[in-house]
Amino acid sequence: FMRATQLDAIAESIGTIRETIDAKRDELDRAEMRLPDLKRNVDAAKKDLENARIFQETDRMVKELEVQAAWAELLVDDNELGGQRIELAKMAVKVDHLQEQLEAVQAAHDQHNLN
Repeated sequence: FMRATQLDAIAESIGTIRETIDAKRDELDRAEMRLPDLKRNVDAAKKDLENARIFQETDRMVKELEVQAAWAELLVDDNELGGQRIELAKMAVKVDHLQEQLEAVQAAHDQHNLN
């Protein structure tokens, strides 16, 4: 009788194990059916990530080029300013020379009026 009871318990356990195995197989089958969709989602996410990296790199390059352009503009402005300073210095020399001539003419005129 005891053996029969043990055999019944073992048979019941085997039945439970088979049900569990069947449930796990069904779960595995459902997961395998979802796998292609998941792979497509992963591939799409990888493409999005790569596009984001490209965008980030492009944005970084644009900002770097903007900085370079700003510095180049400053250099051009500085060069133009340097050229203008040279021109102003030349003009100042001419003005000084004209001032000297004017003073000489004024002195000669004043001298002429005194005589």
